[in-house]
Amino acid sequence: MSLPTKLRSPGGRRSRDRVALRCRRLALNLLEDRSVPSFVAPVNYPAGHSPQATATGQFNNDTIQDLVVANYGGTVSVLIGNGNGTFQAPIDSDTGDNPSSIAVGDFNGDGKMDAATANFGNVTVSVLIGNGDGSFQAPVDINLGYSPTSVAVGDFNADGKMDLGAVSNSYVPGWSGYWGWYPGYWEGQSHVMIGTGTGSFAAPMTSWLGVGYRSGAAAEDFNGDTRDDFAVGNFDNGSVDVALASSTGALGAPTSFWVGYNVGAVAAADLSGDGKADLVSANWYSSNVGVLLGDGLGGFGTVQNYTAGGTPVGVVLGDFNGHYGDGKLDIAVSTSSGNGVSVLLGRGNGTFTPSVPSTSDAYLVGVAAGDFNGDGWLDAAAANSSGNSASVFLNDQIWPPLDAPSLAITDVTVTEGNTGSVNAVFTVSLSAAYGQPVTVHYATVDGSATAAGGDYQPVSGTLTFAPTSRP
Repeated sequence: MSLPTKLRSPGGRRSRDRVALRCRRLALNLLEDRSVPSFVAPVNYPAGHSPQATATGQFNNDTIQDLVVANYGGTVSVLIGNGNGTFQAPIDSDTGDNPSSIAVGDFNGDGKMDAATANFGNVTVSVLIGNGDGSFQAPVDINLGYSPTSVAVGDFNADGKMDLGAVSNSYVPGWSGYWGWYPGYWEGQSHVMIGTGTGSFAAPMTSWLGVGYRSGAAAEDFNGDTRDDFAVGNFDNGSVDVALASSTGALGAPTSFWVGYNVGAVAAADLSGDGKADLVSANWYSSNVGVLLGDGLGGFGTVQNYTAGGTPVGVVLGDFNGHYGDGKLDIAVSTSSGNGVSVLLGRGNGTFTPSVPSTSDAYLVGVAAGDFNGDGWLDAAAANSSGNSASVFLNDQIWPPLDAPSLAITDVTVTEGNTGSVNAVFTVSLSAAYGQPVTVHYATVDGSATAAGGDYQPVSGTLTFAPTSRP
């Protein structure tokens, strides 16, 4: 399908301008034949200073999902859920300085949710025992010796008690040698702290991960031996490092799997339905997510990359597109580029649809999932570091079918003449035939050419592909 727009050439000017047509790849509610976002517009709830991460749980011992937010200012905020998708004022508790990651679980078996934070630059992980009313006891710090970026909960020695895994970094400064100046570099470490089941943890067992700055972490059993293993994102090298746990919970040497540029958060679960744990990474610079399907032995296949609808920072796995889900895990990513939380719907075989975006003008960081209004549909929440708040995205219950095609548009370059105008024709195509109408909204936007400068005539409108249209 072709879309014309008119370019004008003012007399006496010669230039070569590219006019960009912004064509958002939107999901469709085909019953109503209109484009839809993944969630309704977010509502922001106050947290502490510069939130960095969030998690869900029931922190006041009811059956309603609450939020806990790690604030870089040195606190955690619990937002008690009202059960209708709204949240109460934050309950703040102290933690270590500069928390950048948070993980939750019942560490002492008392039925009350606890938390742990990785404290960036402070060489500690803080353990926060919950009081059952949304507050925590004074933090107990575990010294790692290195600056942590992420913490995760797992059972690394398979004793049925919750352990903690953390990843950290140390900087090796540059030096002058025989061949001149050798630049400095980062090295990563992983740490396992075995839980006693009473809320305390053993001293960390530290393993070296090698060169590269390490970011997010996830715990999962990747080789089927009932012990959780550890996966860590390598921001510098564009890989995910997987270290398998021994019977004591200590981690072995890592194996690296390339996924994309500037890897941040990682998440793990069975995405293909084969009973084997898989991995997902948020690749910030690549603006995509990487999917690694596990072989059940601790290895992974070649990465499959999917555009994330923005620059992804956080990632969470959940089943968003059905009342109590369709049984297939989806990928939700928080973005730092104004695209809110985007969702890639899982087909159940380890492949995913193009991302379904939402809108937000905030810099979002960590993301979490939960049913906040009790309607049986999974919602999302993200740490809003630019707004000192938690952004809550309620599920609008309108999702495209898994076989919906994607849209593509060609670029056009026109050389200006001295006078007159010329039509630029953009071709919009579907990726595959489809038996329902497909609608896309379009609009021209300024690039090096501007409408105000008389370079082109702005146009906008809607294109509709009839059923069974082909590329």
